[in-house]
Amino acid sequence: MLSATRPDVALHGVDLSPDMIAVAERDLAGSGVSLHVADVARLPFADDSVDVAVSSLALHHWPDPVAAMAELARVTRPDGVLALYDFRFTDMEPAMAALRAHPAVAADSVRRRPARRGPRLDARLHPSGAARSTDAAAR
Repeated sequence: MLSATRPDVALHGVDLSPDMIAVAERDLAGSGVSLHVADVARLPFADDSVDVAVSSLALHHWPDPVAAMAELARVTRPDGVLALYDFRFTDMEPAMAALRAHPAVAADSVRRRPARRGPRLDARLHPSGAARSTDAAAR
């Protein structure tokens, strides 16, 4: 596991379901992974605190992908990476449009490409972070 080979890396898992977090706690006991019950549109992390944000097979459940993308961009550090994977039937266009429109995201980096089990959406944040809004209400 990554946490054993890279103790300098903090790993976090987030799910809206307390039941899923309970399963993860059981499966990851002693791994050093911090788990959180939280909504993707209201993550328990500080601005610019995440190097890489990954979502697997969840986007199709999000009621507001635009809010989720804004929140993922908020917590991902400048020059960080967002990688989202989901089923082939998932409409990723609203999420992609939201990322392209977000001031912290390098619009030309937002792309959808095939992954083994479904589409993958990738984006990079601007290296300087200068385009970020400092007004929390704007998020």
